[in-house]
Amino acid sequence: MQKLSNFNSSIFGLKQINLDELPIGIIESFKEKLDPLIANLESVLQKTGKVTSMTDYIIPYLPFIFAIIDLIVIIMYLGLIISLIINPKNGFGIPISREIYSSYYIITSTILCLLIFYFANPVLNNIEKLKTTPTTSKAEEIIDKLLSFFNRIISISVVPVIIVETIYIVLLVFIISFMFVISTAMVRTYFALQCSYDQTIRASWWAYLVDVIMYCLLFISLVFWIIFELFGNLFDTKRAIFYARRLFVITVAYYILQVIFSSIEYAISNNIVAILKWKEPLNECESPADKAKDKTPQNIFYYFLNIVLCFCIWVLIIILIIGHFYVAMFFSIYISKAKTIIQLVTQAFLFIFSGMITLQSIEQQIKTITETASSVIPGGLPKGTPDVVKMAKDEVTKVLDTNPDIDVEDFIKKVIEKGTKSLSNGSGETLFPKNTTDRDIGTNIGSLISATKPTIKLPSIAPSSAPTNELPPNAPTNELPSNAPTI
Repeated sequence: MQKLSNFNSSIFGLKQINLDELPIGIIESFKEKLDPLIANLESVLQKTGKVTSMTDYIIPYLPFIFAIIDLIVIIMYLGLIISLIINPKNGFGIPISREIYSSYYIITSTILCLLIFYFANPVLNNIEKLKTTPTTSKAEEIIDKLLSFFNRIISISVVPVIIVETIYIVLLVFIISFMFVISTAMVRTYFALQCSYDQTIRASWWAYLVDVIMYCLLFISLVFWIIFELFGNLFDTKRAIFYARRLFVITVAYYILQVIFSSIEYAISNNIVAILKWKEPLNECESPADKAKDKTPQNIFYYFLNIVLCFCIWVLIIILIIGHFYVAMFFSIYISKAKTIIQLVTQAFLFIFSGMITLQSIEQQIKTITETASSVIPGGLPKGTPDVVKMAKDEVTKVLDTNPDIDVEDFIKKVIEKGTKSLSNGSGETLFPKNTTDRDIGTNIGSLISATKPTIKLPSIAPSSAPTNELPPNAPTNELPSNAPTI
């Protein structure tokens, strides 16, 4: 098994820069500029957090507010569209319609940006405030190295981790804000009805300012992330990598949400326009022979198809609006608590995948979560704040008392090997047996660690042996074969 201290944590397939390969002047110059850069970035993120926290009380009710706006806009623009169909001269005109649509577009972009930063701002984890303190005992040293091993696993598995983080943020923000896109779609429909069927509908340039900022930030965060990874061997860039990676996730989530929202907006708008302008010819790409054919039967088919699709879309929209009103009227007392729970889950979820887990950060996160949960649960937590770190230290200390001369790295490798066997053996045995209660978890962890003897030698893999995930036919069911790959 490879030594934990030599565990490679580089990503992107890049080789980290060696200290001997650069002049000292360049290194010192980079180090001098890095700390002010990180300090300025933290200041900006903290100010962003203050701005987004101003919406703290309104965020739980945003879906209901958007449902009210949708109802008002639908009724108002339905009348305007009917008036425009009866007399095209009654419209607002293209310039005013474009400005109204542009206003709705930039409002949608701003809402998405604020919601993403509200839930995914990296300073919410308070990692930048935590100072690494030296370990005072062998138990803390073992726990620190286990956490360091987990952080390196997260760093190496950065692509799947980013995918999971991005999907979570996208789903969360989409559920909260997707109702507003219905209003934007109605405004765009009115704008499009005043133009020819084959003309492009586009907002004014200033409506895309938020898009430009976020897309530039996406590129900048990726570039800085790669730079910080390259210089990871020269000095500590963990915080810089953490911020760059989280900003990259935020901007990617924004891009995906904009694509989804634009698709929904165009689907609703183009469907209505296609029904009302079905007789207008389209500038289709077709052969001269096809152009000479009568398109009436084809147009009638598309007309009928769009009517069926329109019926399905608006039945779904009406159900969603009624559902939001129903929840707001009968479950309003739970909305604020639900928002708090979602925020805690999000913060804990992003913290686990941050790659910055330490004893101090775990204590901080547990304190924050338990204090917030106590404010939500009537009467607070029944057993108070659990001291998980102390429980882990006590269990490791018990093992050290019976094996005072244990080697730390050898101990950690055996714990990992034991856990891997328990999770992957064919008998279905797990780290925590079925019907295990929360009270027994600490005992089970202690038993797992105690079962690991420091004198056991780890199996080695011959260079020619091929990895296999299957047990040989004559192998015991609860043990891996001697030539199986290890972590």
